[in-house]
Amino acid sequence: MSRTSKSWLQFDETFALDSSQEMSVARFQPKPLTRIQWRELKVRRREAERKQLQGIESQDIFKLCIESKLEKAGAAAHCAETGEMWFANFLRCGRESFYMMCGICGDGHDAFYQCSQKWCPRCNWRISMKRRELLEHMTRGMSKVKHVVLTRKNVEVMTRAEILSDRKNLFALRRQKIFGKVTGGCASLEFTHEDAGWHPHWHLLVQSSFINPSELSIAWGKLVGQQFAIVKVMAVTEKSYLQEICKYVVEGSELSKWPAELILEFVIALRGTRCFTTFGKFQDIAKHSRLLIREERPKAEPCSCGCNEFVVGHDRQHCKRIATKKGY
Repeated sequence: MSRTSKSWLQFDETFALDSSQEMSVARFQPKPLTRIQWRELKVRRREAERKQLQGIESQDIFKLCIESKLEKAGAAAHCAETGEMWFANFLRCGRESFYMMCGICGDGHDAFYQCSQKWCPRCNWRISMKRRELLEHMTRGMSKVKHVVLTRKNVEVMTRAEILSDRKNLFALRRQKIFGKVTGGCASLEFTHEDAGWHPHWHLLVQSSFINPSELSIAWGKLVGQQFAIVKVMAVTEKSYLQEICKYVVEGSELSKWPAELILEFVIALRGTRCFTTFGKFQDIAKHSRLLIREERPKAEPCSCGCNEFVVGHDRQHCKRIATKKGY
């Protein structure tokens, strides 16, 4: 018998205890973790939580939170009284699907409904990406570009009238002497909520050789009913300014943290308003840039059969009935 097999038999014999024999088992007493071990344990727990959330988009999480708060605040009752459909469309966004089918070969796929509301966490990133693409074309090769930030005192209650007043003040500023050398620009309105109330502020991208921040502070302050206002004028040297100009009206992560009543107040105030505008020669540049984007953008891929004749319905059977009626 080899040495290896003998040692194996000896190992078995040491653990081959009779059931009648008593076996003393030492209890396991874990030692307290050190500070480094606790830190490593927390890191592992966070990683495990992150993996659990994989596959669930953060936009969907924010949307579910906003849905719950709007329902609690009475958004459904408000829409029933006013006859508006924005809350029903918001509930359908990312949840209701439809079917797109090729009328020739019958190939199809499911697609989800999009509400395209500028405060919706599932849709605002698409709006931001389109705006970023437009501004990249507009400012390509442009010189003397400035990033301007215009702020005002916080307001306690946000209404549609407040937003329209901010737009009116911005248009009035364009006619001021301080903006005499500004040939054109674009502006984006952003909202945050702090302990002191609502804080709307403008991010502008303008083309001008020089803007005096002190004079701008006084001019803008008079328009918003203040002695002076906090403003910023920054020279644009790289594309980092696009991140500010193309910001969402409000971040989904921030909107979901607000109390239910504030979310409803904000959404109602935002109805029927525009938070992005172009002026001066930027308007003509924007029209030209949109045409270039359409030409440069790759065309939608056709069906596997090579055609682009699609029908849309509730499901595949519905699409087949539509295709039959249209004579495909």
